[in-house]
Amino acid sequence: MADGPHGPLKRNASESDISSSDNESDFSADDSIADRDYRPTVSGSESPFESEQSISGEESSDENFEEPVQNVTQQAGTSRGVLVTPDKSNPSRWRKTNIERREKKKRQIKRNLGCKEKNITPVKEDKYRRIFCNEYNIGFKLPKSDTCLTCDSMKIAIQTATANKNEEDLNRLKLELELHHRRAEAMSNNMKEEVKSVKQTNRKVLVIAFDLQQTLPTPSLTVGPAFYLRKAWTYNLGIHDCISGQASMFMWTEATAKRGSEEIASILLKYLSSRETNEQWELVVFTDNCGGQNKNWLIMALWLQLVREKKFKSIEHRFLVSGHTYLPCDRDFAQIEKHKRYLRQIYCPEDWYEAVRKSKRANPFEVIVMEQKDFLSFQKVPMVKKNITEDKEPVNFTKARCFRFESGEPNTMFIKHELNGNLKKVNVGKRGNRLVLQSDDILDNLDCKYNEPVKLNSKKVEDLKKLLRYIPPINQNFYVTIFEQCAGEHIDETEDQNIAEDVDGED
Repeated sequence: MADGPHGPLKRNASESDISSSDNESDFSADDSIADRDYRPTVSGSESPFESEQSISGEESSDENFEEPVQNVTQQAGTSRGVLVTPDKSNPSRWRKTNIERREKKKRQIKRNLGCKEKNITPVKEDKYRRIFCNEYNIGFKLPKSDTCLTCDSMKIAIQTATANKNEEDLNRLKLELELHHRRAEAMSNNMKEEVKSVKQTNRKVLVIAFDLQQTLPTPSLTVGPAFYLRKAWTYNLGIHDCISGQASMFMWTEATAKRGSEEIASILLKYLSSRETNEQWELVVFTDNCGGQNKNWLIMALWLQLVREKKFKSIEHRFLVSGHTYLPCDRDFAQIEKHKRYLRQIYCPEDWYEAVRKSKRANPFEVIVMEQKDFLSFQKVPMVKKNITEDKEPVNFTKARCFRFESGEPNTMFIKHELNGNLKKVNVGKRGNRLVLQSDDILDNLDCKYNEPVKLNSKKVEDLKKLLRYIPPINQNFYVTIFEQCAGEHIDETEDQNIAEDVDGED
């Protein structure tokens, strides 16, 4: 029997509670588990709950407790529908109990919806749970962030058309929004069906999804000044193997490298080089529509060169609708964010690396710390940018849904603008009538992108110096190195040069 802060906990059973043993687990919408209030009493009863009915009928001689339920509700400002009468023998316990209750954030079902008010026999807890979870699928979560820009803009346009009573625009906008939702659902289902098909047929297909996590502030402190000072960024590119379920996290800091298309391509090449594949294997890639990192000519050049060098038989890169991606990487990042809530302080990048390693117990994440020598320059990789297909149709790169490359046609990029559309050929091996130089070992001989340390913004360096006093000496090496690299330098670059490239393409 658990004890409260002032003694054992009890619940005074009402007549309805003790009518039968089966009724002990019965409850209604106004008598749910969340609404059973724990409160210490002077008695040593077995049950930790106190019934509202058993105590609400008692007469109070203390004028402070004439209308305890209404008064407590008004003072606490709580939205809960059920509040118990306080223990009149000890007002201090009542005050503490209601302070704790007031701090609870969950909102409860309104009291007038309960079975007692309608004289209805309540159902068992398991039936209540089954109906709410299976029939209605009611859940609770925080408001969405990073929502779809197309959905948001269309909803505002629909509201405007409704207010102006413009039926023609209203019908058109509703139709466009419905088509947008269907396209998003089709792309999401396409990823699920691809994974299911590969697992059932046991084909030699590598299915991956990759994405950049939201930048991780370093250090992450709880002291007041830390909220107003700039911090260094730690980056994390997650690559999820959709067949095995194994996720690899490639992490580095902004003092090591930036996070543009060449950095992403370097990580992809490093990851794929570690997999045992050959010209019999196919690669299917799913990402969001971010142009600066995933959907650009440099990434396409990497895919083309991989099939030229017989690393894969074919490579297909599919793009989910922005704001509706639901990639496996998103669930991985949510797991990391959840684990971060239990960590009070993050002093240096190594703390982030360790936090990611420990954020998942079953099938834990593989963390690969990227060094500056791992980031390569892809200027040698041949690729001819074309804006027209062989059928003289325009290439809308930002609206494309799929790019495909095959080892049998090393100078061709196939493109689809719709998921169920036809593949169109784009010749990317010729510049005019001249064939571009090709080689089978380009990827093994790429140069390093960085020849010197990356210098941070001067104002950020000054802010990091102010934060140094809150960081233990054993964790200061990272910052001392930054100060040495930026000594005597005055750099007023933008906070992140890739910020404009991080915006997803519109759908």
